[in-house]
Amino acid sequence: CVRLLMWLMTFGGRFGNIGQNYLTDSLLAAIGNLTRLQYLSVGVNNLAGELPKELGNLSQLKSLAFGTNKFSGSLPPELGKLTKLEQLYFDSSGISGPIPSTFANLTNLETVWASDMEFGGQIPDFIGNWSKLRVLRFQGNSFKGSIPSSFSKLTSLSELRISDMSNGSSSLEFLRNMKSLVFLELRNNNINGSIPSFIGEFQNLTQL
Repeated sequence: CVRLLMWLMTFGGRFGNIGQNYLTDSLLAAIGNLTRLQYLSVGVNNLAGELPKELGNLSQLKSLAFGTNKFSGSLPPELGKLTKLEQLYFDSSGISGPIPSTFANLTNLETVWASDMEFGGQIPDFIGNWSKLRVLRFQGNSFKGSIPSSFSKLTSLSELRISDMSNGSSSLEFLRNMKSLVFLELRNNNINGSIPSFIGEFQNLTQL
């Protein structure tokens, strides 16, 4: 797959899409040489092994997708250097472990799909600083604890999906200013308290 991407770059390509194939083996460190890439998708394949830390060299990336694969290990902290990222898709990728603290730097993210993973630990508070987020999917992970109160700052969200959290409890107060929500899923999260009256102000909500 790296040879394919190298071929794209020979012709000045900034788009690398080799998703939805039957690619196997691992991503090689050489992928970090494709520094002009702005869009990279290797999703929906059978790729395995650990993600190369050299992905962090792709400083021009606006979109990165590696979901629906058989990767192992954790997210490389070096991905936190991709500060131009607007879209990040890594649901069902096989990745486990915590979300690195370096991801606090990814404040230009607008879309994050991160469902069906073995993350563990708590949802990081710093995600509340991703103020440009419009879509966040955190379904079917192994997160513990509560939904961070910092999520109250994500007022640009139109889609929020969080499910299957354990060993904690949350109220719905963090939703108060998310008036742009169209799709809201908060299933199996030990939500407690009452349904707040401000829900009636969510005039854009179509799916709950």
